[in-house]
Amino acid sequence: MIPHKNNNGKRFGLGDRLQACIERVGGKRAMCNATLISEAQLFRYINGDTDVPSERIVMIAKAAGVDPGWLLTGEGSTEKANTELRPSFRSELMVQLVQIFEELLVEFDKPFNPRQRARALTFLYNALRHEEVKRGTQYQPSKFDILRSLNYISELRTEEELQLLIDAMNLLEYSPDIHELSDAQRELIRMWNNLVVRGTKAYYSSYAGQVYYERTTGGHLNPSTVLELQNLVTLACQSVGKTELDWLDLGCGSGRHLLHLANHFSNIRLKGLEISQLGYNICKDLMDSEKLPKETVVMADVRHIPFASQSFDVIYANLSLYCLPYVPDTNLGMEEAFQEISRLLRSKGLAKLVFPEGDWRDYSMSYQYMNEKMIRSIAAKFGLIVKDIMIEEDSPTVVAANTNPMKLNHQRFIHVTLSK
Repeated sequence: MIPHKNNNGKRFGLGDRLQACIERVGGKRAMCNATLISEAQLFRYINGDTDVPSERIVMIAKAAGVDPGWLLTGEGSTEKANTELRPSFRSELMVQLVQIFEELLVEFDKPFNPRQRARALTFLYNALRHEEVKRGTQYQPSKFDILRSLNYISELRTEEELQLLIDAMNLLEYSPDIHELSDAQRELIRMWNNLVVRGTKAYYSSYAGQVYYERTTGGHLNPSTVLELQNLVTLACQSVGKTELDWLDLGCGSGRHLLHLANHFSNIRLKGLEISQLGYNICKDLMDSEKLPKETVVMADVRHIPFASQSFDVIYANLSLYCLPYVPDTNLGMEEAFQEISRLLRSKGLAKLVFPEGDWRDYSMSYQYMNEKMIRSIAAKFGLIVKDIMIEEDSPTVVAANTNPMKLNHQRFIHVTLSK
């Protein structure tokens, strides 16, 4: 316990330093959300009515981005020690996030209790702040952006699961020993991967997923995608030396690529895999209306694909695997998916994969960016040959004047063709 009387003779007391921390965070409510301390208890700490436990000192200091030693004694600098790898605290982001978050919870159909709400806010703030630093820009959260994240974590609402999201990010981004994982750390990464898959499934089965599918339903593809599919069919026929192909679409979503292939290529036997209930239901409608053959699409996880080994000449994954984290040498997440691709692909068959290009992860929505070095490493591990790699520049986002939003949409894509 830390009594106020220990601060006699200092420039100002613990209550004043607590108030300074609260101002850095953006107010008492923001501090309470970040530390799980009630407003009434926080008032008692400020007024000196109650001693402050040491663990609370650390929590408050962490939330405010100050040195716990300064908060405890008044000595030294307010800034954290340089050994801290975490981004500095940005109160404006926390304030904006809290305001939007509280508005959405009034409307959200899966309410969070106070402690879950605090954990969720802590996770989202840390995730968005990390993404700001990686992208070198400041993020102005919109209501829809935060709704997307809420839908993503809607099935991960227990305090333990939300804390696990935070712990995994801290381990992967801020631990100096990430290349030497202990058994406990490896288990943390395994559980985190499972939560990521659950969150992805929840997101694409939610209202936000519905908005996405409404833009992609009906089989209408842009000319570049049509040409890409035509070229892939031709290359695959040449590679395997036959005209009839077995084709698997991983993360087929609304089934638009499958529908195009079914309408234009009678020489292809099609299968699709989709994890979300909403996406599967759209594909089921296509199968029920005989626009796709019966049993074309199954609902499953790309880490555990329910087809026999060496079943396909072509495996296609257009911006679907990037929801899986890539943590090298763990045989988890992205590595599990590549292992399945290697298992399912026939000799000389082709796998065409598309990822957002980069060398980092987003956490507010689990997005894994991949670059050429990472792809060559993971492909070699699972016996796959890199046939071609191409970087595609997306058209730039037009932004209104006087705004500086973080570009959450991907601006560069890496297209990869692999062979067995």
